[in-house]
Amino acid sequence: MLQVRPLIGTPADRQFYNPARDLANCGLNIVHVGMQFLDHWLKLPETRSYMEANNITDREVYEAVAKFGDMFVDVLTTKTHEAARLSGFDKVRLAVRNLILAAIGYAFTDATFFAVQESFAADGTPPISRDELVKEVKHLCMKRLEN
Repeated sequence: MLQVRPLIGTPADRQFYNPARDLANCGLNIVHVGMQFLDHWLKLPETRSYMEANNITDREVYEAVAKFGDMFVDVLTTKTHEAARLSGFDKVRLAVRNLILAAIGYAFTDATFFAVQESFAADGTPPISRDELVKEVKHLCMKRLEN
């Protein structure tokens, strides 16, 4: 589907631009890359130290990854919290979930950096200035922490 980025201050026509469609197309790839990051992280001394400090075994991580994967069985019809409950991922210890979700979060951040750089290089006109982007990200992060 052709995606047309609206001009700054112009409402988006969902027929031609729908951010959800972007995420639907790349979300599972981001999860895949996140699992590659996790695989690499599991070999790092700082990750091994974190695992030791939290009594996390490799087997526990792999079982949690399987439960996370099972969340996507009914991705078209199930909400996230319900999928986590059905797969058992919601019962995984927080220290283990943090490893998995941090890897996916890092993959998302990596993909965002790549996409922004690739998009801006293509036409040279960012939809928002760097200063506005940094200000908005900081604002959103701080707002979430305050609530």
